[in-house]
Amino acid sequence: MKTDRIVSCNEDDIVSSHEDSTLSCNEDSIAPCNEDSIISCNEDSTVSSHEDNIVSCNDDGIVSSHEDDFASCNEDGTVLSHEDSIVSCNEDSTVSSHEDNIVSCNDDGIVSSNEDDFVSCNEDCTVFSHEDSIVSCNEDSTVSSHEGNIVSCNDDGIVSSNEDDFVSCNEDGIVFSHEDDFVSCSEDSIVSSNEEDFVSCNEDGTVLSHEDSIISCSEDSTVSCNEDSIAPCNEDSIISCNEDSTVFSHEDNIVSCNDDGIVSSNEDDFVSCNEDCTVLSHEDSIVSCNEDSTVSSHEDSIVSCNDDGIVSSNEDDFVSCNEDCTVFSHEDSIVSCNEDSTVSSHEGNIVSCNDDGIVSSYEDDFVSCNEDGTVLSHEDSIVSCNEDGIVFSHEDDFVSCNEDSIISSHEDDIVSCNEDSIVSSNEDSIVSCNEDGIVSSNEDGSYCIM
Repeated sequence: MKTDRIVSCNEDDIVSSHEDSTLSCNEDSIAPCNEDSIISCNEDSTVSSHEDNIVSCNDDGIVSSHEDDFASCNEDGTVLSHEDSIVSCNEDSTVSSHEDNIVSCNDDGIVSSNEDDFVSCNEDCTVFSHEDSIVSCNEDSTVSSHEGNIVSCNDDGIVSSNEDDFVSCNEDGIVFSHEDDFVSCSEDSIVSSNEEDFVSCNEDGTVLSHEDSIISCSEDSTVSCNEDSIAPCNEDSIISCNEDSTVFSHEDNIVSCNDDGIVSSNEDDFVSCNEDCTVLSHEDSIVSCNEDSTVSSHEDSIVSCNDDGIVSSNEDDFVSCNEDCTVFSHEDSIVSCNEDSTVSSHEGNIVSCNDDGIVSSYEDDFVSCNEDGTVLSHEDSIVSCNEDGIVFSHEDDFVSCNEDSIISSHEDDIVSCNEDSIVSSNEDSIVSCNEDGIVSSNEDGSYCIM
């Protein structure tokens, strides 16, 4: 027996060791380890580790880690992390995070955040915030705030504040305050104060004071009041009220109201309203509305609308519509339509149609049709038809027919027929027939049948 043998075997000749037991096997010749356990296997010879545990596997041989746990997997082989957890997944391999949590997702893979939470979403992927919460939304994706809370909304998307609370509204969208509380309203939108309480009202909106109590409803008021303490006028009628204390005018009629206190005009009629407070005009009528507050015109009538807010014209009447929003004309009337949006003309009337959209003419009236779409003429009236589409003439009247489409003449009347289509004459009357179609003469009447 040789000593210091490089290979040693057991009694069944199974290799047990090699070069100082660098390779050792169990009794089933499975190699559990090699070179300081660089390769180790379990009883089923599944690799467990290699090169300082750079690759490790579970009992089923699934990779568990690679390069200092840069990639780790669960028992089903799902990747859980890679490169310092730059990408990590849950048990269902849904991405959870990427690049230092720049993108993170919930268990269903919905994006939760991106770039320091610039975008965050709920479980339904509704955006909650973006860019330092410049835009944030509630669970229904209603905007809650934008740009430093310049616009904030409640859960229903009603504006709550704008620019340091310049405008605040209650849950029904009623304005509470604007510009340092210059205008504040109660829950019923009644004005309470303006400019250090220059205007104060009671709970019914009745004016109580203005400009340091210049208007008051007490008996010692600077202003004259009626028996119900209503102030009809103040300082040369700068503010006048009716018997119900409704404001009529303020500051040289810059603001005038009707009997119900609704604003009628402001600054040379820049803003005028109807009795329902619908804006009728603003800034030289750049925006004007009808009684239903439908926009009628904007910017020198570039956009004008009818009573229902349907666009009537845009940019020199390039687009005009009827009350049903049917386009009438666009770009110098290249396309015009009737009330039913049927095309009436296109490109210099090259195509014109009647009210039902039937082509009436094309290319200088080369094709004309009646109201049922029957062709009446084509190419200088070479083909003409009556209202029922019956051909009347073709090629300088070479074929002419009566109302029932019966040929009446052909080639200088060489063939003529009566109303029952009976030939009456042919070739200078060489053949002529009576009304029953009986030949009466042939070649100057030399043949006839009686």
